[in-house]
Amino acid sequence: ASDVYKRQLARRTTERSRPRRASVVIASASAGVDPARVERLTTLLEVDTKWNLTSVSDGQRRRVQILCKLLKPKAVMLLDEITTDLDLIARHDLLQFLREESEERGVSILYCTHIFDGLDGWSTEVAHLDGGRLRRHVAAHELPRGQTLYEVVSQWLMEHAAEVARGGGGAAAHAGGGRGPLTAEEAAAALM
Repeated sequence: ASDVYKRQLARRTTERSRPRRASVVIASASAGVDPARVERLTTLLEVDTKWNLTSVSDGQRRRVQILCKLLKPKAVMLLDEITTDLDLIARHDLLQFLREESEERGVSILYCTHIFDGLDGWSTEVAHLDGGRLRRHVAAHELPRGQTLYEVVSQWLMEHAAEVARGGGGAAAHAGGGRGPLTAEEAAAALM
């Protein structure tokens, strides 16, 4: 068993040290995708196809991952913290691309985040989920005027924390009447 383990370890070490080009990863993910879309996302995310993915920064590696995930057009995108590790300009450009996907192609985007910078005016719906429960759901045009999204969500979170501290747990504040976490279908229906 010792020799088998050593061979496996040697193979893994060799695989990690072997250059893994961004171009190869992108090519494998882009089969059947319009080349113009591949080029647009590559440019938008400022991906250098010559990058060796074993030696680039986390942000650069994240850009390649995002590019590969966005290559094939979808009707619904579930994006969890997609802008993590992106710099300000890449984040702005990606959010603009997502807005265009929604407005021009009718894509529904569920974007989960705790980073609200630059999101004012971006969404059409805002929801607060906690422990699988829908705590609040508001159409963006119904959000208080004169407050940033960050300020609104901060207020929601402070109110929820105060309710929990009082021992309320917030059962009345979420959809489902305290019966437990929403199913994916219920959450999707609540956001439509």
